[in-house]
Amino acid sequence: MTLDLPSEALIGDTITFTVNVDPATTTGFGPYLDLLFDSTGIDGVSTANNDGISFVSATAFGISLNTFTTTQTLTGGSVTDANGVLIAPTIISSNGYAAGDQLVTIDLPFGSFVPGQPSIP
Repeated sequence: MTLDLPSEALIGDTITFTVNVDPATTTGFGPYLDLLFDSTGIDGVSTANNDGISFVSATAFGISLNTFTTTQTLTGGSVTDANGVLIAPTIISSNGYAAGDQLVTIDLPFGSFVPGQPSIP
């Protein structure tokens, strides 16, 4: 996958970006995307006024996509959901993600993805 992101944005701005899903080397069924948003911002502190990027919505082909958002908590160096269920390994927290950041899972609107298929924005 590749991302087409704006080069800069001001705090409080709404930004739009494109995720291009590229074909894999093997066929995949029930594809989805996991995106981790640094919603707490540069200081990594979760407050009522986070200065990072927060997820709003996802669309493809003009339709809204099904999404599931969890707010991260850090337990023992791993990322867990609000119920303490492990979501991601330690590498995420070592990359600077903090409690309060968002993990967004997006269901893609097609049943499979095969080699040779064109990239899908």
